[in-house]
Amino acid sequence: MFTGPYALERPASNRVGAGRCPNGRGIVSGRRRKAMREAVVVDAVRTPIGKGHPEKGLFKDDLGLPPLATVRATAVAGVDPEIMGWGPVPASQKALRRAGLTMAQMDLVEINEAFACQVLACARALEIPEEKLNVNGGAVALGHPLGCSGARLAATLLHELKRRQGRFGLATMCIGFGQGIATIFERE
Repeated sequence: MFTGPYALERPASNRVGAGRCPNGRGIVSGRRRKAMREAVVVDAVRTPIGKGHPEKGLFKDDLGLPPLATVRATAVAGVDPEIMGWGPVPASQKALRRAGLTMAQMDLVEINEAFACQVLACARALEIPEEKLNVNGGAVALGHPLGCSGARLAATLLHELKRRQGRFGLATMCIGFGQGIATIFERE
């Protein structure tokens, strides 16, 4: 049994896989219950922890390869921890301003999914067209590589930009306690 400000909820299904909890129970923060009257985010539909070991330490000079992209802008933002998951919105807006770009100029956008509904809310607020958002699936589908989600997001975005011959891409994610981070890449 959990102690503290958490309450157990029963999910619609206890099916294992696709982000479901093996024990068939979800965890809902009791502190957020008032803010989420019509919907409840439970641990049963969270992103699964994935295994990942992307090589972040390799540079173009090490292998004689051309760079995939240039970082045009980065930004971080913080919001009230009660609305954890919303941080990518102000972080993305700040990064776009710093780069002198608009969301319409982004060819692809990767938003790391803390929860599926979190991505949908951020995408709606940022006016991201569905055909540009997480085009290969998000973290619910691909997994959440512990400690290297940012590297996974960047790698997914950059390789898809190259495949589609796109120019600009935005990778963003929320971080616990209301933080958000965004990076805008320009393909070389």
